[in-house]
Amino acid sequence: MRTIKLYENFGQDRLAFSSKIGRHDTDVTLYDEPMGMRNALINEGVVNWDLALSKEEWGISLGDTPSTITSMRFNYEVEEDEESGDYVEKEWEIPEGVFSPEQFTTEIDAFPLHLESIEIKMNHTMDPKFWKIILYLGKDSY
Repeated sequence: MRTIKLYENFGQDRLAFSSKIGRHDTDVTLYDEPMGMRNALINEGVVNWDLALSKEEWGISLGDTPSTITSMRFNYEVEEDEESGDYVEKEWEIPEGVFSPEQFTTEIDAFPLHLESIEIKMNHTMDPKFWKIILYLGKDSY
């Protein structure tokens, strides 16, 4: 009985992953940034994300919201003073429970399904609840 119950639950949970953010890892691009983050350069960080896959008779299907970010932390640089051109490094952490599934769109190219890049439309606010996010999964996603 226990084996049957485990098989019945296959695909109902989201698979969790963690990826590095940075110039040589998962790329993050910001759009419509608020004033405090204009032209921010994201240096490094970590994004925790999930993927909904379920086994069907005919193969594997994706959930209604295939992929979401559960939490993320990154370091970024912003220009402190336009005249001097000095940059200041800051850190930002977005804990679990902030994002909702409605904020995400997922673009999938080909296997393997690693997180290639993230586009964040910040809607001119620092509040992550109002962002729209596109996750690009797979090889050569853009």
